[in-house]
Amino acid sequence: PVSTTHSAVGAALGIAMALSGVKGIKLEGVKKVVVGWVLSPALGMITSFFLYLLFSRLVISRAKGLRDRDRMEFSSALILTLGASLTAFSRGANDIGNATAFLSVVLGRPLLIRLICGAGMAIGLYTFGRRVIESIGLQMIRMSPGMALIAQMSTAIIMFVGTWFGLPISGTHVLVASIAGMALAKRALLNLREVWEIIFSWIVTLPAAGLLSFLMGKFLTLLA
Repeated sequence: PVSTTHSAVGAALGIAMALSGVKGIKLEGVKKVVVGWVLSPALGMITSFFLYLLFSRLVISRAKGLRDRDRMEFSSALILTLGASLTAFSRGANDIGNATAFLSVVLGRPLLIRLICGAGMAIGLYTFGRRVIESIGLQMIRMSPGMALIAQMSTAIIMFVGTWFGLPISGTHVLVASIAGMALAKRALLNLREVWEIIFSWIVTLPAAGLLSFLMGKFLTLLA
């Protein structure tokens, strides 16, 4: 689960360095993005931590017996559909912004471009999304529908707020941090190997995208 936001920003910085050097980078804009990257996972973790404590006190503690637990989890699974839809809505608004940001420089912001990128996002999920779904949903931690609901709602809230303010934040970072916060509240065991692999992919994504963009920019400059 890599961050498209980190990829897009890294690529933008790389091509700017290749064509204009440091003067081609607007540091104020970069600072704004970095602040969003730092705050959003922290807020996701804190939000899910306290939401799970609230959920545990108001819902889980009142479920007496196996039948009540089954009803609670079934209800959580139904509400989870809404939570997942809200997360997809917020992530779509943010991630499609990343995908169309470079096109908007040339073509403006026509609706057709956003629709095409949205369709591409849906096709990508259908064709290649399974392994990412397994990494986050199955391999990090064993989640019940109630736990998944808390993680999704926390992610949806943070992503919506970030998108509202125009911050290109990473939905992947927020979701993983939300799962970690919920796990801390529940005192559940995380698959640390999976977590470290995800963190490593985060660290590598931005410089790798930046380097590739820089090299491609230099190559195209030589051809011009």
